Amino acid sequence: MSKINYSLWEVPPKPQKKIQGIGYSSTYVTKEEKKSLSYRIWHNMINACYSQSDSIREKQNGNFVSCCNSWHDYRKFQKWFDWNYNGVQGISMTITRCLISNANLVYNPNNSAIVPVEINSYLKKDNRDVDKLKSLAEKYHPYITEDIYEILTEDIYGEE
Repeated sequence: MSKINYSLWEVPPKPQKKIQGIGYSSTYVTKEEKKSLSYRIWHNMINACYSQSDSIREKQNGNFVSCCNSWHDYRKFQKWFDWNYNGVQGISMTITRCLISNANLVYNPNNSAIVPVEINSYLKKDNRDVDKLKSLAEKYHPYITEDIYEILTEDIYGEE
């Protein structure tokens, strides 16, 4: 009679908790992955959208911000992130939903971008100065993708 070699068996990882009861990952997220920029940004976005605490939950003009259903899954967000982040290190980056309009209330692949924190803070202002926006785009040009740079420097307000 042969002995069973239990050392060959893999113990499946324990199920991971949802973030704010809504954010999850379709595959297991390792401790190392949880330290990644994409995971931290996703985690912060889910908290900003769905936290029970009014001091954490993001509002715009009295309305709560949310994210699209597909981004409730970290792996779907991660694919978008990997495609839209140019990988430059050394500066604090975040996600913005205010690229075109501050009135946008939903984070989704069609209107979001990975940008330096300073650009995101400026985009959240109601009164945007075109020259200031262009100046920020020039300052952070190496940190943003070319399509985002073009959006920030184009004449979207009808001025030249």
